[in-house]
Amino acid sequence: MEFGIRILPTGLLSLIKQRGLEEEALESGFSLEICRIPNPNKEWINFEKLIGDDAIGPNWENPRSVYASSKLEGTVEFVKVGNPCVGFKQIPSKLWIRAKPLTMPLISWAISNKIFSCPNGDQRTLHDWFELNSDIPKNKSKVMALPGPSDWNYTFLN
Repeated sequence: MEFGIRILPTGLLSLIKQRGLEEEALESGFSLEICRIPNPNKEWINFEKLIGDDAIGPNWENPRSVYASSKLEGTVEFVKVGNPCVGFKQIPSKLWIRAKPLTMPLISWAISNKIFSCPNGDQRTLHDWFELNSDIPKNKSKVMALPGPSDWNYTFLN
């Protein structure tokens, strides 16, 4: 399945640059953690909802919301994911987000699950799917929307 290149949201780019993760993000990737609960740790940046819709669209489109931080430039769009038949919790008005380098356990998991595999065995970087400083005209590529926070608590690889 081909999705094409997606431009990272400007708010996420600002977060990656603030953390000094540009090179690492392009070479091996990064992890993004999202929390609904305030966190005083300076790594966590508060994003507030600017505009959003909590209702399912007429063609079963998932609700979307746009967030921004007073500490960073740009915005981030989230798409509410989940089963609409069970009912959605509202997308929160505030989220705390942090970007971190990928850890060795995450990289090992990705390799063993063929996340980094490529046709013909070519080595790839995130430049193949994402652009940090895109020269691609905005009408030719789309900004990536992120999945919204889950309706239940969980940990990944813990």
